[in-house]
Amino acid sequence: MIDQNLADSLIRLRKRRINDAIHDLGQSKLIIQLVGETSPQEEFLLDIHKASIRIEQHGLNKRVRKSIGLVRVDLGSTLEHSNPDGSKIIGSHMHIFKEGYDLKWAVPLPYSGALGTFQDQGNLLSNFDQFCQICNIVEPPILQGGLL
Repeated sequence: MIDQNLADSLIRLRKRRINDAIHDLGQSKLIIQLVGETSPQEEFLLDIHKASIRIEQHGLNKRVRKSIGLVRVDLGSTLEHSNPDGSKIIGSHMHIFKEGYDLKWAVPLPYSGALGTFQDQGNLLSNFDQFCQICNIVEPPILQGGLL
């Protein structure tokens, strides 16, 4: 488990792709590795599929792989999410790490807050660009192909 200060630092850390591979959006799901720009020992997994974009801090802890979700955006007008306090969100929403809850809390889109702004554009590439800004991915992976 990580604390809120570390999670916030990891979200703010500038991240970059590890190579110039071209990733095909025609696949049903993509998992792409990123690293910290000035801290390449900090590894991240970027998970992209049709209704969700997620970034996790990824590391090795005593030979056991551990991933900690930092930010996830769930896209779709019919989605329903229940927060731990019982409040409900209908439609697109964003999960941001909260200590003690991981990604169990969500906020509705459009979002405007400490991380920036995000509004569901109805287009995966536009949403991906916004997600990269929110997560400080300064050198994003190269994507091509049809929308999922």
